[in-house]
Amino acid sequence: TYEMLHAIRDLHSRHLILDEAHNLTNHYSFRDQALNYIYQVIQDEVPEKIVFLSGTPNKLLCKAWNFHFVEVSRQINNQVLINPVTAKSASPKALQGATVEILQRIDWRSTGKTHFVFWNSAKNINAVREWMEKYSELKPDEIAVINRNEVDAGNDKKYLEIITQSQLTGIKLVLCTSLIAEGININNQNIGEVLTVDLFCPDTFRQFVARFRKALQIVVHDIKPPERQTGKGWIKSTWREYQRKLTFAEPEKKHLERETVERYEELDDIDLEYPQISDPDYSYHSKFLNYAYTANGDAYINELRILSEIRDSIIQNSNNAFFYSQVTKQAGIRINSASEAIQAGDTITEQLTEVQTTIQERQEAQRTVLIADLKAQPEIVISALYRHYKAKRDHKQAKRIKKQVPGLIQDSK
Repeated sequence: TYEMLHAIRDLHSRHLILDEAHNLTNHYSFRDQALNYIYQVIQDEVPEKIVFLSGTPNKLLCKAWNFHFVEVSRQINNQVLINPVTAKSASPKALQGATVEILQRIDWRSTGKTHFVFWNSAKNINAVREWMEKYSELKPDEIAVINRNEVDAGNDKKYLEIITQSQLTGIKLVLCTSLIAEGININNQNIGEVLTVDLFCPDTFRQFVARFRKALQIVVHDIKPPERQTGKGWIKSTWREYQRKLTFAEPEKKHLERETVERYEELDDIDLEYPQISDPDYSYHSKFLNYAYTANGDAYINELRILSEIRDSIIQNSNNAFFYSQVTKQAGIRINSASEAIQAGDTITEQLTEVQTTIQERQEAQRTVLIADLKAQPEIVISALYRHYKAKRDHKQAKRIKKQVPGLIQDSK
């Protein structure tokens, strides 16, 4: 994994090959420390040769880092036929309704196929699961939910089956998030209907449909909100935007370098013997841009953050038409039909409302039990949990704990 790169010695004399290199920007929002370390290695140790591998490469990154871009075409591609579907609105309930309406069309008993719903939202996936278990012909053990929450909770049997055997057995419906959108193979040949919901990242779509290695043809019902206008400035030159953000980053980096020098000048010789004083776990967090940071006493421009911001801005401000124009650039992916508008009927809408109420009541009951259990813990346990979240900079969870037991929490170290 990227996190283990620090364990490799003598990188300057090695060839460094990074698979799934698009994740340097695509995963930056939640893996920034590990990914920044890769950037530092490339800047400082300069491996003899660096090769990035990706099925959905970030061409702006290649240009920014002066990489030579080599495009390789596969001889055989599975055919992906997209049926665009427009929900009534962008609300979760409207998207859930369109999803359920399509799932209702499937004859679950007469086919031995496995169907997939990809929705990068655990909350909405759970709502669809609740509806399917209560109102469809499927039994609970015929439905698999694969997301990070389920895996972390130990409900990982089907996830491990995919990881170890590259296939799924005994399941008719898979509800999944981006956890299985890349890095794995699903070699089932009995792939049925595939639904993608509220997905605007072309890279994620292409990565996901490529998981079905043995399926020669896949029909994807792509469910989106009604078409929207593109956001202001979304089509601006990415290279010019990259250069503009670099001009903001340079003063930040110089500020950090000056601050580091000043900090060392203030230390006595005896202080320098203690690394926790001379080299604290410190990083600069600008309230405005945060385009520079420090690591091991050196200042760096946060190039991956800049590249990630540019990518995210394009996705957030684009629309359905732009998405389809991008995904169909890849060989084997094409639009199969005109967009179909789907609105859930009154019965399904009422059922989804009931399902959501049931989920909220269950979560509230669980929350009540957890709070009672928390308050019953010794003060040292509560304080330790609070400090754990503070150390992780999970301010939301820390604030929740402090709100529940304010008299027991002391912020002073």
